Amino acid sequence: KTIVACQGQATEIDVFSDINIENLQFDWQPQELFDDPILPNPNLIASQEMQISVVVTENDCYADTLIFDLDIAPLPTITTNGDQEIFRSEKVFLEASGAASYLWSPEAGLQSPDSQNTWAEPTITTNYSVRGRSEQDCYADADLNVLVKSSVYIPDLFSPNGDGRNDFLHVYGEGVLQVSFKIYDERGALIAEIDESSNKQGWDGTVSGNELPSGTYFWTVNGEFSDGQPITYLGKNKGTIRMVR
Repeated sequence: KTIVACQGQATEIDVFSDINIENLQFDWQPQELFDDPILPNPNLIASQEMQISVVVTENDCYADTLIFDLDIAPLPTITTNGDQEIFRSEKVFLEASGAASYLWSPEAGLQSPDSQNTWAEPTITTNYSVRGRSEQDCYADADLNVLVKSSVYIPDLFSPNGDGRNDFLHVYGEGVLQVSFKIYDERGALIAEIDESSNKQGWDGTVSGNELPSGTYFWTVNGEFSDGQPITYLGKNKGTIRMVR
């Protein structure tokens, strides 16, 4: 008979699991390969092919000697699609190859942790590990890092017409420690400055109570998230907004 062991990994010798072993004693050889050579189904660690044997006694009387050919199965080589960078609230696709089955961890935020490929939606920078197993149940691990870059959301249009919908311009974000939001006209003159940490109303499209006309305005955003990263919107701290009345 042949026993297959994974290269350098603990492999259980499942030989006597289906028989009645009451009153039987075992002595596996060579003993140094086994975690406990007197167990009926011990674990062994081996890296080269050889013969192994077990002497079976019953009530301390010799019963039989079984000899097995030990084959060594190689470990799988697991590869991933590498480190990724995303902004908060974005998803990222994790890919792996080289095995018959897979298990990703940590499982929180994963769409299918036991699939070869899966979508992830981490809220913080996360190191993901995937364990791949071969047909012989040998395993290997690989990992990748997803850098979650802090960001906020700033609309590109708002309509301060008093209908109760989209009447105020805000900076939206999670984990914001402090943020300063400034709006400029087409000439570059500062017309509004809102500290979202103290003023939750946002900008209503007026200056000193006077309504400004529809058109394109410019904004800048500065501040930091609770993790110390500077605030940006899609990697930038300035942009344009269209106001429609």
